Amino acid sequence: MGPSSLKKITDKCKFYEIPFCEVGTKAELSDAIGQMRSAVAISDKGFAKSIIKKFEK
Repeated sequence: MGPSSLKKITDKCKFYEIPFCEVGTKAELSDAIGQMRSAVAISDKGFAKSIIKKFEK
């Protein structure tokens, strides 16, 4: 993800008080979800909390 795209996403997350984390590369993310993406959003609160907890360790 380019620096301007990253800034746009992080600024929106901060404004709306949405937790975010930056992990891995675009290729790793795309492999993990099976589609070419540079960012994903998790809308299920329980799933999002478990993912955040994993990255905090």
